[in-house]
Amino acid sequence: MPGTQEPSGELWEQAFFPLMFALPPFGEDELVAMMREYARWGYVVAQDGAADWKAVLAVRELAEKAPLPIDVKSLVFYPDLQKGIDSGLFGTTVGGHTVHGTKLIIDGSPQGRTAFVTQEYETGGPAGEQHWHGLANIQQDEANALVENAYRNGVQVFAHCNGDAAIDRLLEAHRTAVAAGATPSGRTVPIHSQVMRHEQLDEYVAEDFNPSMFSIHAYLFGDVHIENFGEERAFGISPMRSATQMGLRPTNHSDFPVTPLNPLQLLWTSVVRRSVGGVVLGEDERVTPLDGLRALTINAAYEYHEEDERGSIEVGKVADFAVLDANPLAVEAEAIKDISVVRTIKRGATVFEAP
Repeated sequence: MPGTQEPSGELWEQAFFPLMFALPPFGEDELVAMMREYARWGYVVAQDGAADWKAVLAVRELAEKAPLPIDVKSLVFYPDLQKGIDSGLFGTTVGGHTVHGTKLIIDGSPQGRTAFVTQEYETGGPAGEQHWHGLANIQQDEANALVENAYRNGVQVFAHCNGDAAIDRLLEAHRTAVAAGATPSGRTVPIHSQVMRHEQLDEYVAEDFNPSMFSIHAYLFGDVHIENFGEERAFGISPMRSATQMGLRPTNHSDFPVTPLNPLQLLWTSVVRRSVGGVVLGEDERVTPLDGLRALTINAAYEYHEEDERGSIEVGKVADFAVLDANPLAVEAEAIKDISVVRTIKRGATVFEAP
């Protein structure tokens, strides 16, 4: 309200950032409990997808005392990019904690109607706006400067891009940086890649982008996506099968705590692509269970440039894997989501075992 710090309504996108920076980091017990929760679901690596500098240091200080239960990759939130560069910590690993890359948040969410799209929403804006195209959190000049700065300092770029206009912004920033002589570390990662144009996959291939997709949105918000974008655009959301067929190595993520953590549910959603309301959001974009499993394992390792170290069970790789109570490649598609994790192994040691 005027003259106070009381919000007068919903906080959209950048309005939330000052609140985020004001929040205290998790305590050590909370951090360990969170990592153990990931291990319970079979994860051996977790990504802190938009960590302010306080959060980065909190995990690093914990890792300096003793090895973490699972590995943690911190992506430094873009307002703190320069702070991270000045620290000299990018690329360093201590006790399983790596300051790995930086995270840009270029737009918002398709279900919240803040994703930045070229073709307007069919339902208008969240507050009744007409001819609504969503919101961009980062303008083109700022995106250009951020990506160039990251590339010049060997920092891998991850960018939240839900809408095709946001993807265009990332592609333009990448090309501008390369034209200026900044060499990318490779595998720039557009995260979500939901409401995208099919030809943008060709651009991903050309620019060595590695998309991280969000198939669980097809399940949780698919019916809303159809309302907001119509069937043609909604059915093409998170086009994992097309990406795979074009030689890309898409990953699949939960975005926890926004959506559930269970990786078997993620795998199931990529295979069936069915909404809560029972609509299949693009049968042509359903993937095989094997390709869906690759998106959660070897492709994830590839995203981090670690495919020679982890991501598959091979001689010479670290012993990171989960033991399941059923084979997701052998059961019926509908049964995949009901598979349970029996044990999680991290570098040969059990970090979770079901009772």
